[in-house]
Amino acid sequence: MSSQNDYLAKKYGSISKTTKKTKKSAKPNAIIDEDEMLNKWKADELDLERSERERIMDSRLSVGLQTADKVKKDLERIEKDRKMDSGLSVGLQTADKVKKDLERIDKEAKDKFRTMDPSRSGRGAQTVYRDKHGKKIDIVAQRAEERRKIEEEEKHMKWGNEDQIVKEDELRHKPLAIYKDDKELNEEQKAQERWDDPAALFLTKKRKKKESSRPKYQGPPPPPNRFNIPPGYRWDGIDRSNGFEKAYFEKLNTRSALASEAYSWSVEDM
Repeated sequence: MSSQNDYLAKKYGSISKTTKKTKKSAKPNAIIDEDEMLNKWKADELDLERSERERIMDSRLSVGLQTADKVKKDLERIEKDRKMDSGLSVGLQTADKVKKDLERIDKEAKDKFRTMDPSRSGRGAQTVYRDKHGKKIDIVAQRAEERRKIEEEEKHMKWGNEDQIVKEDELRHKPLAIYKDDKELNEEQKAQERWDDPAALFLTKKRKKKESSRPKYQGPPPPPNRFNIPPGYRWDGIDRSNGFEKAYFEKLNTRSALASEAYSWSVEDM
């Protein structure tokens, strides 16, 4: 072995046995391209969807050796049976086909609703009425209250036109032809008051004023006014005027008191 080493040393030079340890080079940091990864995922999803579609179509095709016409019919059948989520057929369709699909979908929805449990569908349930705040309303009681208000309004309207209504009823039952010797006509003409009648003081009986059937105010005495107009029967006793009537009567009372005091002062020395 040593002779061989000597021969190699003479022929090719001495061989150095010392070897330097090389430093391991650091691996470069990996750079992730998001677009590339997204495109790769989309491609993988498309491949998976395509393979799944092919598998479904292969499973629905007729088995065994088939003719081209048979395979074509199978493909047409598969394409015809394919539906969208809405229930419509996919692909280019004629107007009649779309119309039939819509009618079929409508019929299926109605049949499904008809066979559904009433507790879920709400079929035959009583309608719940609510106000704008979401509170339940008793529609029967509300309609009864509205009917009562309408009757009250009609009653008040009747009070305002009662004389006219009574007169129309009397005219409706009177005969169409009225002669000069008609008793009611003569009594009506006798009851008329004329300002220039000289015998009105001792011949004509004074008629009592007919009391009106309209409701009247029954509360505490109201404040006086210049025209002695009573308040309405709905008045709640609160004076909502601007105070003119009160100031007017205070002014009259002050003036009367001053005049009385002045007269008393003027005749004091007599």
